[in-house]
Amino acid sequence: MSMPKYCDTPEKVEEWKAKMRAYFKARNQTPERKAADKAYQKAYSQTPECKAYHKARQQTPEFKAYHKARQQTPEFKAYHKAYRQTLEYKAAKKARNKAHYQTLSAEQSTADAFRMMQAASELAKALTNLSEPTPQNK
Repeated sequence: MSMPKYCDTPEKVEEWKAKMRAYFKARNQTPERKAADKAYQKAYSQTPECKAYHKARQQTPEFKAYHKARQQTPEFKAYHKAYRQTLEYKAAKKARNKAHYQTLSAEQSTADAFRMMQAASELAKALTNLSEPTPQNK
């Protein structure tokens, strides 16, 4: 919005700016505007540009220092202590652990099978070497 012509003194300019601030603040508080802003933010946060920006920002020393310091605050520690007592956290942790141990079990089974195959292959080679005549056995 452009400034009206009657704003010829600094006082009138400040009064007009205050009216505009009040107008936009009231307009932005409507449920329709809030819903539209929320939908826009959600859509924007999924764009590659937004994801790349946040990924790069999280790698900055300032960001890392801020979060490291924040994790040491009593409020943060109290929040996480309380959060770890919630049923949702405990259920999620149980599910994570179960999936992790199933993965480890599958990896262990694969490794065991591979070792057994290697041992069988070595045993077959040894038996083949025993059955073939060597210059010493002639």
